[in-house]
Amino acid sequence: MLNAAEKGAVREEKGARHYVGDLWRCTAKGCLWYQPVHHAKGGGQLPEKFREEEVTTPE
Repeated sequence: MLNAAEKGAVREEKGARHYVGDLWRCTAKGCLWYQPVHHAKGGGQLPEKFREEEVTTPE
């Protein structure tokens, strides 16, 4: 499920009255996709600031 900051970003993009209570986020590293729990329609991309970078280990 989206956290509070992510929900705020979706509302900022789609409008203050947009329902965000059923949105989940892709869990793959670097993925910004979100969509409603029960169907793929109505999703979108979170802003770049929410991208999780892959952790690299020094050699």
